Amino acid sequence: MRSAIIDKLSTHMGDCPQTEPDVVYALVQIRKLLDLADKKGQYDQLRFMCNWVVHPKMDRSPANGFLQTLEDRLVGIPLLEFDRLDSDGKAGDFLSLGSFREEFLHFCEANGLKAKWADSTESWRRFLALYARIVKDCPLEITPTKPVRRTVPPNESKPRRRLRRVMLTDSDETERFIEEPQPGKVVLSLTWELTLNDGTSSKWGYNLVLPD
Repeated sequence: MRSAIIDKLSTHMGDCPQTEPDVVYALVQIRKLLDLADKKGQYDQLRFMCNWVVHPKMDRSPANGFLQTLEDRLVGIPLLEFDRLDSDGKAGDFLSLGSFREEFLHFCEANGLKAKWADSTESWRRFLALYARIVKDCPLEITPTKPVRRTVPPNESKPRRRLRRVMLTDSDETERFIEEPQPGKVVLSLTWELTLNDGTSSKWGYNLVLPD
């Protein structure tokens, strides 16, 4: 079964994806290979991104883990302090889908698959643009936890999650040139909306840039 899936994927991924079904098919087949390997904790973001294309919303692990990272790094943080507070780049990797690309490439190499979809910026732009259309407006939601009866010391308070939902709300393939902070040609812009429990929301954008 594994070899049959790899053969199909090798043919399917020989050229850049052209349609949304191209992307969905590939990621569904990749998810099958991940399940066959049954290696928990490996390719977590790739597995998560595969799941996202077939679910109207995501509210389980590892979605909650990614959302917790965004809450810790983004909620209530001034934009100018982002680089300092996200020193290991985890939140930035999620918004830019950079770690998705790294795991996608590594998975292809480990399984003898062509990595054309992710091995160049232009090919990756096309793949991401199609992916963004698929998951646009599909929310990532934090599942409310059931109250647990336990004694909390008087001088301690249980931290409450403030981030309720994250959505990729827009993608723009309009090409334009920018000078700051990373000079080059923007070939894809992604807009994320973060919504808190009180209903307030904020937007964070990411530009995929081809260097000059």
